[in-house]
Amino acid sequence: MHNKNIHTAILLFANSPEEELKQKNISGSMNLYEYFNEETLLKAKQTGLDVVLISDAKQVGKNFGERFSNAIASVFKQGYEAVITIGNDTPDLKTQHLLCSKENLQNQIQTMGPSMDGGSYLITLSKSTFNTEEFQKLPRQSNHLFTALEQYLTSKKHTTKHI
Repeated sequence: MHNKNIHTAILLFANSPEEELKQKNISGSMNLYEYFNEETLLKAKQTGLDVVLISDAKQVGKNFGERFSNAIASVFKQGYEAVITIGNDTPDLKTQHLLCSKENLQNQIQTMGPSMDGGSYLITLSKSTFNTEEFQKLPRQSNHLFTALEQYLTSKKHTTKHI
């Protein structure tokens, strides 16, 4: 069953190439980070959805969890009912992953893309699912994040799907 069209945005939560270089210090990587940013933005725009880019210059908070949660909250404050969150460091991300995630949201299914480090490269959230304070408490940058995210969504009585 296909539900009403939910007003959805893609949140590209990304550091500038300069900030990535400071944090990851991979020799000669400035061009690589610029490429990741450009390619990820292009894939997101190809969905036809609105894309909200929140780079390190626009991020608010003391730590990653606060900055990420505040970025999601800012998208909802703009009037969106759902958000598909992605970062700029997932070169295997395809436009089709984003379109599938949008379709899942239309059917009230939250989508998660597991990453090899125990985190998630893609998360969908509906406005009714999101609680800034609870979301900030998830174990960011740990190998338990994906499991904790899934438990968080399940506790909100949402069906989840991995992509």
